[in-house]
Amino acid sequence: MPKNCHTILLVRPDSSTEDNYTYCDFKSLKECLETLCYVYEEHLRRHHGSKGSIVYSLEELYEFVESFLELNCLVKDKEGDNYIPHNIDWIKEQLFQMLGDKSEKKL
Repeated sequence: MPKNCHTILLVRPDSSTEDNYTYCDFKSLKECLETLCYVYEEHLRRHHGSKGSIVYSLEELYEFVESFLELNCLVKDKEGDNYIPHNIDWIKEQLFQMLGDKSEKKL
């Protein structure tokens, strides 16, 4: 996973937002991925009324991520001033790597 690279997340929630993207920028890819997890956790709290800890599987997180019409990351290249585009499959791979790292640290 690229570390400490400025990342822009481009989101198009659904077809009702034709030609409308929301974007968020982050100091690092890790911050971007953690925010995606946080957004999903808040989504679960709103829909299930949970006030305690939230438990979900990676598959459930993937389903949430895939529910967006479009979801892309632009990650700044450390070598220059270019941004490298990445699609949803790449984002899911990065989530897997990040969450795998976190679960290993809990042992």
